[in-house]
Amino acid sequence: MSSRKRANTPGRHRHAKRADDRDPVQVTCRLRPLSSNESEACVVAIDDEHVKLVPPAGYILRNGLPPVETTYKFSSVFDETASQRMVFDQTSLDLVQDVIKGKDGLLFTYGVTGSGKTYTMTGTPKNQKDGILPHTLDILFNSLLSRADKCIFVPDGRNGFEVQPEGVAMLERARLALRTPCSKFEFKYRIPDTRAVRGANDDYVYAVFVSYIEIYNNVAYDLLETTPLVERGEKPRPPTGKGLHQDSKGNMYVDKVTEVEVSSTEEAFEQFVKGQERRRVAQTMLNAESSRSHSVFNIRLVMAPLDASGCEPVRDSSLLHVSQLSLVDLAGSERSKRTENTGDRLFESGKINQSLMTLRQCIEKLRENQKTSPDRAGQVPYRDQKLTHLFKNYFEGQGKVRMIVCVNPSVTDYEENVFVMSFAEQAQDVEIVRAVEVNFGNGNLPVSRRRMAQWNNEIESALRGHNDGFPDTQAFSVFFDAPPPFELNGPGDSDSIARLRQHYQSTYRKRQDYGASAEQKVTEFEGAFRSYLCVADTHRRRVEEMEREKAEVETENQRLAAQFRQTKRELTALKQRVSKYELAEQVKSDKEEEFKR
Repeated sequence: MSSRKRANTPGRHRHAKRADDRDPVQVTCRLRPLSSNESEACVVAIDDEHVKLVPPAGYILRNGLPPVETTYKFSSVFDETASQRMVFDQTSLDLVQDVIKGKDGLLFTYGVTGSGKTYTMTGTPKNQKDGILPHTLDILFNSLLSRADKCIFVPDGRNGFEVQPEGVAMLERARLALRTPCSKFEFKYRIPDTRAVRGANDDYVYAVFVSYIEIYNNVAYDLLETTPLVERGEKPRPPTGKGLHQDSKGNMYVDKVTEVEVSSTEEAFEQFVKGQERRRVAQTMLNAESSRSHSVFNIRLVMAPLDASGCEPVRDSSLLHVSQLSLVDLAGSERSKRTENTGDRLFESGKINQSLMTLRQCIEKLRENQKTSPDRAGQVPYRDQKLTHLFKNYFEGQGKVRMIVCVNPSVTDYEENVFVMSFAEQAQDVEIVRAVEVNFGNGNLPVSRRRMAQWNNEIESALRGHNDGFPDTQAFSVFFDAPPPFELNGPGDSDSIARLRQHYQSTYRKRQDYGASAEQKVTEFEGAFRSYLCVADTHRRRVEEMEREKAEVETENQRLAAQFRQTKRELTALKQRVSKYELAEQVKSDKEEEFKR
């Protein structure tokens, strides 16, 4: 068996960088609507960046003093009217583009139980309310210019990937084709997101792998692991906890996790639903489907350069590049007294609070370390919990980190929201080393090799049957001396014959040299000319695409402008009605006062 080289996730620079090479953790706040039986809110959106925390009437702090209203600033704020797509576009769309460009990203939802974390992350696709995950998958698959055949790439068990021989890959594909889909998720009425982002390299082929991890009671479990069959009447075997390992580049990963190759949003979501069915979900007083564990859905993009033909991926595993986007749905943190948890549920709440507290401690330590010199920086307690240990690389500069703070504005959540806002405020002060741009080594070609090959094939097809060969050699006669007169003084005139032989031999050699040089220059000119024409044609097509996009944007702007004018007219009419009612109320009040006198 031939040895295989290992393909690792790209390494990152670990040394300290200047402040201008860092970006703050972007924290977004999303408010869920109040329940139908509630009318008073303790959190109110002021504008697109600020929220106000309003203490409920009669609330007293532990020190006996009444609390004050507090304003918090976020990267962006979404009130209860914000759509799922709006939230995705502002928090996650650029993360999808980064993954396609070879960079990593981490996004997690944080908040108390029932604040809308799971809804924000997954939504309800059946009801056309896709969350971040379905939008991410749609746009990712729409944006990949070319995908490798399935089973070409396989996980190596050490956080990397290997390239399989084509024969082995064909057998694997044949076995996959025999499997019967078992998804219980209905995509029939779902409307996918048809948008795409730029960044895919046309000289690379791509493959998408997903994995689904649960961290329950500080133990990592593989939600996609195939469980062994049990005999009838026998209890199912409990899942096996997985350890965390570090690869050769220092990246943390879950050992022996199942990574499934998917080729569409439907296939990826089928794996997600499979994992959801295995998640530990327990009923609490707050939320009938409250997740009692942290979930991590990893999307890994494997990319390989094409060979010289521009048609097949290279078979060298060391040339593979892997990027990753981790979507984390954190379990809610609530007081046991409030949820009336007992026994196992109480133990779960304690473990959840411990992991979230460790996350908060890591954030606090990172803030402190930024204010001191590197030699005096304290150790960040990543290892205290599986959750923080798994994602420590992101906070050390592996990729972008995003947090969506989901808030239930109910007054019953006021005290929990105080802690949530405090943590969010601290997280925004943490600066992450900016991930370096990935060099795919395509030589800065103006167009891809695949595009050039495709264009040349089109040209060859168009020129077929035309005389476009090497020019007539008669054109070279102007470069040669005139031959000596063909005169012989007799059959023994060897001198004249020698002169003629020498002339024509010299002319033949010159003709060969000139012909070869001219043919080489013609070939070089033809290649350069074709390259320029291909670039011009590619730019022309791009301009046409941009013009179409511009027309679509202008149409959308016109629609929004008309909608704005209509809303403005309705608002003016409402103001007039309110003013009329206020005037009538004032007249009525004045009459009542006059009657009392």
